[in-house]
Amino acid sequence: MATREELLEYLWKVLINAHLRNDSLDDIIKTFKRDPNGPFADTAPAIERLQAAGASRRDLSLVLRYVAYEAG
Repeated sequence: MATREELLEYLWKVLINAHLRNDSLDDIIKTFKRDPNGPFADTAPAIERLQAAGASRRDLSLVLRYVAYEAG
């Protein structure tokens, strides 16, 4: 059984900070484009529109990271 600290470290690295990986946004876009009628399918186009409007990948990743933190 993992200790509390090990669990928190895992959650931080794998679930929260994972959004800071360079390919995180690309993975999200690919995932939701596979099924354009599936749940959250509108996420990929929303990310693409935000990027086209000038939002940086880093800023979007930071927002995703915050949302993951709050969801936990």
